[in-house]
Amino acid sequence: MHVFLTGFMGVGKSTIGRCLAAALELPFVDLDQRIEDHTGESIAGIFEQRGEAAFRRIEAEALNRVVHGPPAVIATGGGTVTVEQNRVLMESHGVSVWIDLPFPSIARRVVDGERAERPLFDSPGQAEALYEARLPAYRACNHRITVGAEDGPDEIAARIERLLQETPCAT
Repeated sequence: MHVFLTGFMGVGKSTIGRCLAAALELPFVDLDQRIEDHTGESIAGIFEQRGEAAFRRIEAEALNRVVHGPPAVIATGGGTVTVEQNRVLMESHGVSVWIDLPFPSIARRVVDGERAERPLFDSPGQAEALYEARLPAYRACNHRITVGAEDGPDEIAARIERLLQETPCAT
């Protein structure tokens, strides 16, 4: 069974995913990193040179390759779960966990540290509109972990691990 970590950009999917994978003794896959390794381009570069539609096609192909591999903890991109074919693929190959960090905390993280690497974070107002638009897809995930800015990745990973143990998935 794969464990798919979803949520908006800046919530810590990759950092939490590494901690969770270690705890579960599973490989960790950062889907964005797989895309960069496969294409030889940065995510921002793909968006800039080819556009979002092309990126989403590349992302879907990468996800398809990953789900047919061994069970793993997979950190998805912030928009992966918004594409129906990706949701179906994730549902049929594992369990999805939405890491729900309030938008003001996301905005502080991205503006203060990673904004240049986030092609869809033009401004806090634009990003908040995107966040709001994605909420229905996040809410459709199997599980939701509400986190605060002060919660550490090991603590969040432990909460997810307990949740998965309490509610095993049949897939």
